[in-house]
Amino acid sequence: MPRFQRIDPSEYDFLQDDDHCVYIGEYASGEGYAGEINQQIVNIKRTPTELVAAPKFVYWKDRAIDYWGRRLLERLSVQQIQNDITFVPAPSSKAVGDPDHDDRLERILHHIEQRTQGMDIRPVIETANSRECQHQHGRLSVDEMVATMTVDQSQLEKPLRPIVVVFDDVMTRGATYKAMQRLLAPIPNTGRVIGVFLARAKRKPVDFAALFGN
Repeated sequence: MPRFQRIDPSEYDFLQDDDHCVYIGEYASGEGYAGEINQQIVNIKRTPTELVAAPKFVYWKDRAIDYWGRRLLERLSVQQIQNDITFVPAPSSKAVGDPDHDDRLERILHHIEQRTQGMDIRPVIETANSRECQHQHGRLSVDEMVATMTVDQSQLEKPLRPIVVVFDDVMTRGATYKAMQRLLAPIPNTGRVIGVFLARAKRKPVDFAALFGN
């Protein structure tokens, strides 16, 4: 059975020592389709606007959803899926109603749900104010991310399960995860909050000589 890899909190700006986050593969930002993980991340991030402009990408996004659904399922315990875990997908950077609102993370989780019974998927955190995509523009702090999000109380009619999994595509600095963790923590009966990511951003090596203009 393939296993997740643990994210070292010390490598990310906003993570703390007691944060528990895991990932499947490494994503090299700015390197396009270089490698399988990059291909599947680029395809999953295609926006609704891009899909309208170039319908051929619809097929590849659907393929990427299937790919990540299978990769996740082979690493998850079916017993925990059915009994212990509530999955909370990271919200789209665009609010519901925005032309580029993207439910890709929910679609991946529902893809898994089709193959196993008893899964608890709840989009508890919503985007109240659309923001620029974190991976394309200036990155927001945790406080700034929290200010764009809200808790959907309609998703809390029944208690969350003992383990709350914040599910996102790429761990870059940890701002989205920490913002969601902050919003989830005050919810009654919230137990352990952990993060599951499709990939982590690969750290680029520093050219020491370049620092001195050589």
